[in-house]
Amino acid sequence: MRIGCATEMFEGVGPADMAQAIRDAGLRDVEWTLPGRWRGANSAAGVDALRGDAAETAAWLKAIERCGLRVSSLRIGDRWTTDLPEVERFEHIVRRVADLGAENVVVAAGIASDGAERQRLLRRIAELAEAAADRGVCLSLDTRAGLCGDSRSMRTTLAELNHDNVRLCFDTGGYLQLNVGSSVEVALQRVLGWVGCLRLTDHNDFDDADDFPPFGLGGGVDFARILQMLDAVALTGVCFVSCRPARRRASETPDVWLRDCLTHLDECGWPFDN
Repeated sequence: MRIGCATEMFEGVGPADMAQAIRDAGLRDVEWTLPGRWRGANSAAGVDALRGDAAETAAWLKAIERCGLRVSSLRIGDRWTTDLPEVERFEHIVRRVADLGAENVVVAAGIASDGAERQRLLRRIAELAEAAADRGVCLSLDTRAGLCGDSRSMRTTLAELNHDNVRLCFDTGGYLQLNVGSSVEVALQRVLGWVGCLRLTDHNDFDDADDFPPFGLGGGVDFARILQMLDAVALTGVCFVSCRPARRRASETPDVWLRDCLTHLDECGWPFDN
């Protein structure tokens, strides 16, 4: 198990400063959410960005290379994206991801309005999984509304797919946002056999449904318990740290949030052997 960082928490920060902050925190693995121009799973602009000719993307890749970081996972779309990418566009993306050395690409599983739509989505997921497997990359379904919105739907979807190259990217705080009042630890235990990687986030829905605070500051995730469960199955994937607090003071910046999160994980016994 390795600990990494999700780039989404550095929104608005320049590539060089972001890469330096991640390296200074002692991390190497990053989950890259496509740049701000991304507007959905089938956005041509998002695909163009991965060709490496967009100035923003080129600068980002140069910065992570200079800092000795590695793109271990690519996340297609943000946590509000629920549509699956088209196969042709996905094939281009996964080729680029494989060239970067990534192990994993994360997509939404989609939302089905009826049984026929569900079967269409399952067939598409299987096609994406095959395209990813051809490049040696794992396809992971994100914790988003729809076919993977709660532990029951995750279990049903993964069991029905029954595909060796489909895993879950379990988002701890994202799960609490989607399932208010539930136990994220119980949910993770129910799907643990399908988890390939995690996005470590916390969530506080008392004041703001979109509050993902630094760890140990009032959120609902028990990171010590999460670690115990991952140790029990000897998870080999990466756990990507991220936080997006709804309110912030002027002195609070993403590099400070990252250090606070890692300090809390250290206090909970998480290993830092990256």
